[in-house]
Amino acid sequence: MKKAIPVFLIIFVIAMLCFSSGCKKAPLADAEEEYIEKENTGEEATESTDNYNETSGEGENKDNSDNEIGEAGDKYINDFTLLDLKGEEVSLSDFEGKIVVLNFWATWCPPCKAEIPDFIEVCKLYEDRGVQFIGVSVDRDTGDLKKFVNDFNINYPVLVDGTIDNVAPRWKISGIPTTFILSKNGEVISSSVGMMAKAQLVKAIEDAL
Repeated sequence: MKKAIPVFLIIFVIAMLCFSSGCKKAPLADAEEEYIEKENTGEEATESTDNYNETSGEGENKDNSDNEIGEAGDKYINDFTLLDLKGEEVSLSDFEGKIVVLNFWATWCPPCKAEIPDFIEVCKLYEDRGVQFIGVSVDRDTGDLKKFVNDFNINYPVLVDGTIDNVAPRWKISGIPTTFILSKNGEVISSSVGMMAKAQLVKAIEDAL
């Protein structure tokens, strides 16, 4: 019995270390699993305008003074490449010379879904004025994503994070929806965390033009 006590303590310590280091999950993954669990159990998934894991209500605008993603230069900055739903590579720098509205979102996020119709409408309004909308989905099920894009007739490229690159962490995305307005060379002009109202989206674009 005396020899068994130190062994038990060692096993206990190892178990505690494994638990503390291996049970942490990414905030976005937690939010998705919580939403899916509510759907599977029949619990009502509230269609709120609160975004996941961040501030609630209407999107909070920020200028680029707080952004540490990249600095202005001669080349296109903050560039990345992901696959679209056709499996084709799309880079931010493909749209150099245009104002880019970059929206991080997911199909399982109610406020993300709620703002999509306004994004589609505003995209049409500015398509001839040098403004390019791009959606970056953090969905893990591309089947649901493709169905959503087709059902809503989304009229701008939707890229899938985790293909080629994993860009959400680099852009410090801790909650969705998050929307960035980028200059013609990729510099972050402003950002908004939370659902953006149509008027708010239009003003952000007008300020950037």
